[in-house]
Parts: sequence; C-alpha cells; structure tokens
Amino acid sequence: MHAGPDSAEGARNAIEWIWDWIVFLWLQVGILLLFVAIFDCAARIYLYATRRSDIDPRAFADAYAGASWTPEYFAEDARSSARWCPYSYWVGKRFHSRYLNINSQGLRRTWRGPRTLRDDTGKAIRIYTFGGSTMWGEGARDDYTIASWLQRMLDETPYRVKVTNYAEDGYVSTQEALFLAKQLRSATCPI
Repeated sequence: MHAGPDSAEGARNAIEWIWDWIVFLWLQVGILLLFVAIFDCAARIYLYATRRSDIDPRAFADAYAGASWTPEYFAEDARSSARWCPYSYWVGKRFHSRYLNINSQGLRRTWRGPRTLRDDTGKAIRIYTFGGSTMWGEGARDDYTIASWLQRMLDETPYRVKVTNYAEDGYVSTQEALFLAKQLRSATCPI
C-alpha cells in the first residue's frame, strides 16, 4: 500500500494537535506556579507586617496567662548557650540574668530560703535532681523549677535539706545516666 499525500497531512495534523496540547498544558502549569508564587509572597508580607515582634512565641502561651516576665525570660533563654561535655554532649555555659542563672559547673540555680542559706555546716541531707527540660525548668524562672519547689517544700520540714538541680535542657535518659555516672565518679554528688 502506498501512503498518499492525505496520510502525510494526517500525521502533520496529529503532531500539531499534540504540540498544541503540550503548549496548553505548559501554559496552565506556568500560570498556576505564578499564582502560587504571588500568593506565597503576599502571605509572607502579611505575616511580616502583622507579627507581634521578635519575642519568642512561647512567651505568649496560654499557660502563662499574660505574665509580664515571659518575654524577658525567653530572651534570656535565647542568649544562654551550652558548652561541650564528654559523653553527655553538653551542659549549660555559665550565664547570669534576672530569671535564668547557670553556674560554672553548668547547673541551674535552685531557690534557697533563709533556712537553707544559714546551713553552711555541710550536715544537710543532699538531694540531687536529674532529668531533661522539664526537670531543668524550661519555661520557668529559677525560683520556680521543680528543684526549687522541692527545696521550698523541704524547708518547711524539720530536716535540713539542700536540693541541687543537675538536670539539663534537652537531655534524654541516656545523657542523664551518663551525666549522673560522671558526677558520681568525680564525687561531686556522693552517694
């Protein structure tokens, strides 16, 4: 069978039809991407213009019920840093501020009442708290961490007790165990 001029014309028409659909689809995808890019830019501009400020959004959490100290606390938290500690990876770097204080050993300050401060004989019962962010006191001022509350409650008993917060922000159980072993080995917290 011989292909005549009509079959060549039909092939050309099919190719043109396919090409037209490719161009049509390409334009549709291009227009869609253009609209997505415009919407994304508009959303970014709106969010930038309406944001509260550079204050950490956690400061406005419902749990704080509009407390006035939270923006300053989270700004202090952002300025604090950590230093390398073998095996457990990090401990807090020495830091002093109004609400967040970490000593040279990387330990968070625990509340001390008049009774605790008077007891410098070394005969107090020592309690060491270990843990992660919750025990460390993430989102809480020094005087309101779990260790500080424990110290307050124990100060109301007839016993002389001193609580030390060995927790570290972000630790997991393995890091906590390694940090405890390191403290025991160095006799920082004797058994």
